[in-house]
Amino acid sequence: MRTPTNVFCIALAASDSTKIINDILYFVVVLITEIPGADWKRIFISLYPFTHYVFHTTMMAASLLTVAIAIERYVEVCHPYKARSLCTMTLAVSTSICILFFSFLISIPYACKYIVSENEMNGTMIDLDLAVTDLWEKGPFAISFTWVHYVLRSLLPLVLLIVFSARIIYSLRSHRLGHSKQRITICILAVIAVFVMCNFPDTIMSTILNTGYYEASYLVRGFREITDFFLLLQTTTNIIIYCTLNRSFIKTSKELIKKCNCCNRRVSSGNKPTEQMPLRRYTVDSLLS
Repeated sequence: MRTPTNVFCIALAASDSTKIINDILYFVVVLITEIPGADWKRIFISLYPFTHYVFHTTMMAASLLTVAIAIERYVEVCHPYKARSLCTMTLAVSTSICILFFSFLISIPYACKYIVSENEMNGTMIDLDLAVTDLWEKGPFAISFTWVHYVLRSLLPLVLLIVFSARIIYSLRSHRLGHSKQRITICILAVIAVFVMCNFPDTIMSTILNTGYYEASYLVRGFREITDFFLLLQTTTNIIIYCTLNRSFIKTSKELIKKCNCCNRRVSSGNKPTEQMPLRRYTVDSLLS
């Protein structure tokens, strides 16, 4: 069943899956750096700025997509007559693409936060390490960009999600909905609740305390690991919620995968050389007969 809610959920699931893969890759690289006898630190230093950028990109996309889902569900439940013209498939697809594109663009400064620095040891050995760039040193850009980013990623979505979820719950109590709409609405409310609970600690650490990870102390890193665990818990819980409470999401995902497979088969079959029919030789006697 193709609905705007499923479009947003598929985009959010793609963002969450990318974040999970990014976290697994980061964990594996950190784990293998403890293996002696190999230059794994060089791999970690080269990979960390990329994973840092992907982390912030996927988190921004997940936050904005969750807000878009809440707004769509609010219009669907509280204003059903306007939903026919506002909640369309075209608008859902275009909104999802714009959110993903905006998340990639606004997170670009995080890709420029760290630089590889060389430190001499005993005058003979060179030790590689990560250092914060001049752009991200304590200054007006770092403070202002961090606040703008986390207001868009955490503070504003938290306020909007609490307001829209309260309106949806009030409408559910006062109006009777169909079984399918009520099930989808409960699914979205569960996603909103998980988002609020899991993002609140990271919001406090990032905005009020204004702390990063690599350049922070070990105590702050310990708290960072806890907040990152809650964010990872949010992404995995979202996928579980989609698969258990939203049956149409699974059907739509299967249809999308089948269409992708069919398109790949058509492309592969189209690249095959066409067989040429053998030319038949005609003689004068055969043409006259």
